[in-house]
Amino acid sequence: MPIPFKRMYGRQSHLESDGHLSASWIRNELQNLYRQKRVEVQNAVNNASNLALSAELWSSNEKVFYLTVSCHLISENWKLKSYVLDTAHLLIKHTAENAAEHLLRISNEWNVTEKTQIVVTNVDSMKKVQNNGCRWTYIPCFAHTLDKVFRQTIQETDYESLLRKCQQIVAFFHQSDGASQNLQGYCASLKLRQSELTQSCGLKWLATLHMLKNILQQWEAIFQVFVDRRVDNLFLNENERKIIENFVAVLDILKDITEEVGSQGFSPISNIIPLVQKLQERLRNQWMVENRIAKKLSEICDFHIGNIKKILWFRVSTALDPQCKTSVLQDSGIEDITAEIRKQIKGDTHSPVHCSQETESEESLFQKYWKTTNISANALEFWKTNEEFKKLATVARKYLTVVSTAIPVERVHHLQESRLVDKRSCLEPENVNMILSFTNNIVDYLTKHSEQAHTESMARKTRRAQRYRPYKQDRNGGKRGNQRNPSLDMIISDLHPHTIVEEPGFLHFYTAMSKRFPYPPKPAVILLKLQQLFIKTTQNVQKCLERVDNVALSSEVWSTTANKTYMTTTCHLIDNTWTRRSYVLETTPLPEEYKPSYFVGQLLKIADKWGIGSKIKVLVTNEDGMKRDIKKAGWDLIPCFANTLDLVFKEMLEASSDWKELVQRCCKIAEYFSNVEAQGHLKRAQKTLRLPEHNLTESKGDKWLSTLNMLERILEQQEAIRHVLLEFNVDLLLSEHENKNIRKTASSLQAFKDVISTAKRFHSLSNIIPQVEALRKKLKELQHSGNEFANELAKHLNHHFSKAKENDWLTLSTALDLRYRDVVLSEKGTSTRIKKTIIAEMKHLDEDNKGRNFRQPDNLDKALSRYVDKNMLQSNWDPLAFWKFPKDEDWHLSEVARKYLAVVSTAVPADIAFDTEKARLVASRRSSLDPEHLNMMLFLNGNCFLDS
Repeated sequence: MPIPFKRMYGRQSHLESDGHLSASWIRNELQNLYRQKRVEVQNAVNNASNLALSAELWSSNEKVFYLTVSCHLISENWKLKSYVLDTAHLLIKHTAENAAEHLLRISNEWNVTEKTQIVVTNVDSMKKVQNNGCRWTYIPCFAHTLDKVFRQTIQETDYESLLRKCQQIVAFFHQSDGASQNLQGYCASLKLRQSELTQSCGLKWLATLHMLKNILQQWEAIFQVFVDRRVDNLFLNENERKIIENFVAVLDILKDITEEVGSQGFSPISNIIPLVQKLQERLRNQWMVENRIAKKLSEICDFHIGNIKKILWFRVSTALDPQCKTSVLQDSGIEDITAEIRKQIKGDTHSPVHCSQETESEESLFQKYWKTTNISANALEFWKTNEEFKKLATVARKYLTVVSTAIPVERVHHLQESRLVDKRSCLEPENVNMILSFTNNIVDYLTKHSEQAHTESMARKTRRAQRYRPYKQDRNGGKRGNQRNPSLDMIISDLHPHTIVEEPGFLHFYTAMSKRFPYPPKPAVILLKLQQLFIKTTQNVQKCLERVDNVALSSEVWSTTANKTYMTTTCHLIDNTWTRRSYVLETTPLPEEYKPSYFVGQLLKIADKWGIGSKIKVLVTNEDGMKRDIKKAGWDLIPCFANTLDLVFKEMLEASSDWKELVQRCCKIAEYFSNVEAQGHLKRAQKTLRLPEHNLTESKGDKWLSTLNMLERILEQQEAIRHVLLEFNVDLLLSEHENKNIRKTASSLQAFKDVISTAKRFHSLSNIIPQVEALRKKLKELQHSGNEFANELAKHLNHHFSKAKENDWLTLSTALDLRYRDVVLSEKGTSTRIKKTIIAEMKHLDEDNKGRNFRQPDNLDKALSRYVDKNMLQSNWDPLAFWKFPKDEDWHLSEVARKYLAVVSTAVPADIAFDTEKARLVASRRSSLDPEHLNMMLFLNGNCFLDS
């Protein structure tokens, strides 16, 4: 019986007003759990004296490359533990050098560099890379090596064309529902085993085995379908089927051998030598029956892994596995193994000869271990229970820590499990590291939780006579101990994106379960929980603000659909870990008509309430006409960058009636096709013309991004729009000249979109000058190609940003961002002024910190010079990381950087300001909030990342 949702969702403050699960709640819970798990993993890693690393390079469907790094250790109770440490996004290149850099960075962050000797990886050529003196030994992933052997076999036997033919057979049935149904019918009538034909890209042996085996098993039915449908080019002749049978025979050997590695988790490398021996023996048997593929695969296998018995690390680990030791003990000489074990027992790999008494004692220990037979327990259980081999056990712990594959074996050797890997592509890049860190680290919890769930289930059966009696609500509002929400475990273990809770199928399931267990949480209980969380979060924010000396303020003025105006005030800072923090402080209503003095007065009240009045030096806002009153408050004003870009666009249209008329005409076209009947006509025209079936995007023509989206869709659907307007005689037809001007407008606005990034919630002020310079450059290129709209847009852009390099906040933040420093320091006059201002800021800091043990002011010039001489960072790197660990003599400069880099460029979060769909969703949801609880809800929404 499915777990009732009442049981599943204990405390239900994560439910929205319509009773559906909130994706933001799921994500927040995952983040909290992620932080807890990192602490647990760090403790486990710190307690280990030896461990091994594995590094898996993989890519999403969009060819975005990642490196997932795991560590492996044997715990005190002799259990092989594997923990995912981090998943690095390879932004630049997926080369071995880049992968090695990320691997070293991750190992340093987790303090495991010195503890690691072996790295197992699927990255070819990794061992050729020098890791800044790290003496790591790289071992290729066994699964990756087998796939490489298979691919090379295909290439050298000239059977690629046959495999492509098999892929086309599978594709034929996947693309035709009728053919697929006919196949099922023939399978039933011929009494053949019915199974779905599985596709393979031909790069992995297991997927190829399943594809070929299914084709062979259903060939009689496939043949009948091809005859009925007169498909001649996909027939397999007798010789081709014989080759496929040989392939299946060989790949079945790989399947049988690799399944011996294990069924779950990671397997030690001690298994590899025995497996390779069995593999070669069985391939030789196939070779004897004239299987050419077996011969070639055996030769290539010899080339890649045939010399594995000569590698000392493999030999020692195999010898220290009681069930596998005979694979190396059969050799004539094992002196190198015993010598290595002796060195490890002594703890000094360079130690000379031992004393004769110790040597004799160790020799007898070795002989006793070598002669031990009939071992039924696995290797780790053997070393745990046999105290007589305690000396050898310390060495065994080190060598058996090394795993054979870079990923868990169930994802290598089982097709259904390997498909789970494809779900990684569904994850948002910013969540990949968090979600994948759970995939292995959650196993222990799930096992424990399953046992607990079984115990509770048995207890319920004894308490309740009715099996399907609904669960009654707990007095504490549904809370049942400290159990974690099972939906998190589903998302973690099955690698679903967290937004699954908003998808139609999940919502339908939730609704059906709610009808069966009709006890939703009471609104009063939910409100109480929210109020308690609000109080607790307020205290956390207050503590964070007390720990910093400088904060920047931003104020967003926005309106609801009911035309009620509010002001949301947020403060921004860089904390002691050099992490950018943004905290929503207050959302206050504004009267219909208010003066700038009222606006500033509200801000001063909020600043005093939070105790940050003296810490504020600058305000970023999207409200115009406030400069004079803000100056009176002692603050500097920075206009919101997003709002200014919209202002540039709006003013340009107002100054040019022709362009304004064109945009308004496009707005009318989009508005016309917002009608359901017109949309139906458009759909029919799209099908006739074979155009994408997209609706037009509406815009008021007052914001550049929404206007761009509207124009792009009109250009895409130009022929379909014309078809409908002519058919129904609608006076909105665009001339060829107007269409040409729409393309000019769209290309000019596209320049804005290309330059502006929406990756982060808030952008630093240091981004503005570089982005404006990039905009100018792109618009200038368009002007040279005869784009009049770009010319007019550039004029208004220059009007607003002509004095940008005279503003200390803009120039200093840019100069102290090592990605963009030279953009402002390359101009002599500007550079001199900036340097003088920075020196003055550092001297002021020195006066305020006389009691601290830092260098004296006469060294401040040198500190700035050292910074100016530094190499620039790449544009996609984090500038705050550079300032994270300043030397004593650079402390003053780093504190100046903290002050200026804390300022943001927009009053609205950038991911909302530059994303029309998200902005529309946020506006809609804010408007639907109860005014009585609006401040509390937006506060919690903005600060939900805080730890409890």
